[in-house]
Amino acid sequence: MNKLTLMTIMLWVAAMIGGCSASLDNNIEGTWSGQDAEGHRITLQFSGDDLALTQDERTLIGTWSLDTSEEPAQLTLRMHTPAGNIQQVPMIAKMVSFNKLMLRTGTDLKSRPTTFVSEGAANQLLLKRIN
Repeated sequence: MNKLTLMTIMLWVAAMIGGCSASLDNNIEGTWSGQDAEGHRITLQFSGDDLALTQDERTLIGTWSLDTSEEPAQLTLRMHTPAGNIQQVPMIAKMVSFNKLMLRTGTDLKSRPTTFVSEGAANQLLLKRIN
């Protein structure tokens, strides 16, 4: 096999691998669902800058922002509470695959963690895309 053929194959493989990786920037919008460590059903719906968070039957609305220049990416939710306040929830986020999103909050919901932990942590959530 000549060098040109080998180089072409390597570039093609690199492009395919790169094209298959899930990016938060382009893929977070939509509806995601999962269960927290206590068994509560959680649904997040990202649409533009708007967010709806449903836990069991209770829904909060708010906005979100994402900073993918950090590793892991920093996701910030700003939720409107029933009392009329805005609660900011800093977290980290990563796409596990195109249809799976991992989120982790600080245990106090006020601090941002720096890493993900093994599955089953109370403050870490694996969500699946439902649309």
